[in-house]
Amino acid sequence: MSSVSTFPGPVFVPIGRAAPGGVVRVRAMCSLDAYSEAAARSELLSLCGPEGSARSILLHLGPQVFVGLRGLDVLLQAAAWARKGGRALLIIEPPECLTRLLDLLGMNDRLCLVSSTGQAARVLGINKPHGWVDERHGD
Repeated sequence: MSSVSTFPGPVFVPIGRAAPGGVVRVRAMCSLDAYSEAAARSELLSLCGPEGSARSILLHLGPQVFVGLRGLDVLLQAAAWARKGGRALLIIEPPECLTRLLDLLGMNDRLCLVSSTGQAARVLGINKPHGWVDERHGD
């Protein structure tokens, strides 16, 4: 897959339909940085904020997505919105830049990072719905 760069358009796109129990899956389509910050914040607020209908949000990033400090701030805020509303935000296949930022800042406990949709389903305590396939893992 080619490198993902920032572009004017949706930052996150849905993957399939919502799963039973209100689990929504979305994929980042660009870097999470200063350029995409406002759009990313707005889009995640609609999923994780008070108006969001999803019980759990699975956010697929992948190794090709760059997450800068502004993107990290957006993810931290979205996770806080989700927790405040009794929801869960799980980040699937976090890129190394995100895990390194969290390590350096001592914030490893602020985001729920998982390696696959199967692991996400286990964290949520649900059976992995048919059709949930990770591109890289195949599980």
